[in-house]
Amino acid sequence: MEERKANILAENIKVNSLGKKQHPIYLDDVKFSFANTEIYLSQISDLKFGLSLMQFYRFSLGSKYVISVKDSDHEINLVFINYFGLDTDYFDTLYDQITDAIWDQIADRLVAEKVQQLKSGNNFKVGNCLFNKEGITINRHNLFSNNKEFIPWEDLTYKKNYNRLTLYSKSNSQIWTNLFYTENWNVYLAMYMLDWIYDQNGLTALKLNNNKFN
Repeated sequence: MEERKANILAENIKVNSLGKKQHPIYLDDVKFSFANTEIYLSQISDLKFGLSLMQFYRFSLGSKYVISVKDSDHEINLVFINYFGLDTDYFDTLYDQITDAIWDQIADRLVAEKVQQLKSGNNFKVGNCLFNKEGITINRHNLFSNNKEFIPWEDLTYKKNYNRLTLYSKSNSQIWTNLFYTENWNVYLAMYMLDWIYDQNGLTALKLNNNKFN
């Protein structure tokens, strides 16, 4: 991923179709500020991007766009509500502009950090899943039980859907889970790590690194 310099976004925006452009936002290749909170991109540790549909029974009420980032001390949660598709072009453009600019600046660093966590034998948590050298552990909680289901890397498959990442066991169809982009932190980082493991020979790298400590 080649780092590109972000265009400066400095204007007042609206956050829903019925509102006015009265919310000041600022974003460049160094910092992001909204709602009196400022975060330096180099300090971002977690992110959450996504789009979800709002429905009432079978009726579509519109779309919700979520952009959240945080560092050790601050958190920015930016939500756009597009009622009945009234401002689809406006919110699509604004969402893409913000997420592309942020991702271009932080993706390489955060993905590298998470890969190093796995290589060092540390867990990386996303939603109800723990990623480690050997695979993924899915934690399931309810009022009566706390179950853990492990899927080794060799048995894992995944699917990128429009609103979630779905993880499956290839050998047991009963073991699976969803990680929703708008609800779970760092799902995009998890997707890039999975692509690294399966498409960029990352699994071999993990095994070689694991053998060094055995």
